[in-house]
Amino acid sequence: MIQEHPFGIAPGRFEFEYIPYHNSVLKDEEISEKIIVKTPHNSYLQAAVEGGVLFFLILMTLTFVFIRFLLNQKKIAEIKISLLFFTFILVNCFFEFPLDNLYPFFMTAVFLGISLAQKPWKPQHLPPAYLIFPTVALGYFSCIFLSAELLHQKRNYPSCTIACALFPDNWHFCLRKIQLQYNARHYHATIAITQELLRYNPHHFTYLWYLFYAYALIGEKEKSCEVLKRYDDLFGQSNTLHQYVKGYCYNWIYHP
Repeated sequence: MIQEHPFGIAPGRFEFEYIPYHNSVLKDEEISEKIIVKTPHNSYLQAAVEGGVLFFLILMTLTFVFIRFLLNQKKIAEIKISLLFFTFILVNCFFEFPLDNLYPFFMTAVFLGISLAQKPWKPQHLPPAYLIFPTVALGYFSCIFLSAELLHQKRNYPSCTIACALFPDNWHFCLRKIQLQYNARHYHATIAITQELLRYNPHHFTYLWYLFYAYALIGEKEKSCEVLKRYDDLFGQSNTLHQYVKGYCYNWIYHP
């Protein structure tokens, strides 16, 4: 994945972008229609895959500089504790994704603050203006996410449309749009929405599932079979729609 996407696949997209690669070397038994692997269980690989090689190198450089600072100040008691904690986190990142969980992330922020508060690092003359941008950015994205979540809870099409537009990275918001149109039997609208979302997330198999059925229900057999072939390529023969490959789409796929 890193070789084919050296600039990254974008944050948060590993779970669906990994699916086409789950049989590349050895069969990943954990991947199925019911189970989605959200991370590679290695934070360094995740940073390289989602952020790209340049982001990974910058991140490693900053980490090295910070650890070097801690080592130079290790005579201070607070720094010793911070050094032990960050060593644990850095080793743990080889096997898990600690910073994706609330408690380790909170503790990392606490120990980072303790470390940066020690002399000679302490920025005593740092202008308050330096804090404005990160504070505003954090507040902005928090408001966007909370607004999208509240709209999504209403479970009507206009609200879900706005929620998806506000925070498209949370695919649950956008999936609700598709489900509402599909359940209302607005199949042409379902197709239009799904095709638009698939441009951003082409391996989202749930989108493909709805697109296949929408095409089939309006009688577009060729297009529905094209979608089914994409779905079948993701999971192989062990998927819930493979029966349609052997029946509904057999002549189109194997004898075009």
